Amino acid sequence: MSAEPNQSSQEFVGINEGLPLWTEAALEKLKDIASVFGSTIYYSELAQDIQHHTGAHTRSAFRNWIGKVLESVDKVCRAESLPPLASLAVRQADGRVGAGYDHNIKAAGQDAAGDPFERNRQAVFDRLECYRSYCSSVPADAEEILQAQVRKSNSKPSRKKSVEKPAAICQDCFIQLPMTGICPNCEDR
Repeated sequence: MSAEPNQSSQEFVGINEGLPLWTEAALEKLKDIASVFGSTIYYSELAQDIQHHTGAHTRSAFRNWIGKVLESVDKVCRAESLPPLASLAVRQADGRVGAGYDHNIKAAGQDAAGDPFERNRQAVFDRLECYRSYCSSVPADAEEILQAQVRKSNSKPSRKKSVEKPAAICQDCFIQLPMTGICPNCEDR
């Protein structure tokens, strides 16, 4: 099967019917992503790309099926001794792999306790394996660069608790004052 763009009219398929086509197209796209050190692709972009290139579209939201495609990609990678290419697909919100990546970690014989920080750390090192396989210019300090990324992405954002100042209350009628500080009930008295 070819992952070349299908120029025919748009065809809607079920997830199970599209899975083999999308897996092949995803493999090719992820190999291309791995050829540039530090590159990743958002799940949504990957879903859009593989549907476009295969001509097989689904009416189902990508969140309902992209994990199955990446799981299938992982199976092919293990069967063909390829690096874990699914590690290159990340969430747009935070640049991390999702909980579905635990399947890939378990399939590789490692412990996946469901810890998002450990999952992210493993995915970053899996990406390094991909870059070393497909990228012609991996920096000598690639591991240190990626470790810094792990530390940065795994650091919990500091959340300053906003302390709300209590609303001002009119001392005469006991209603909350507007931003002007002048009570609309008492200003005429």
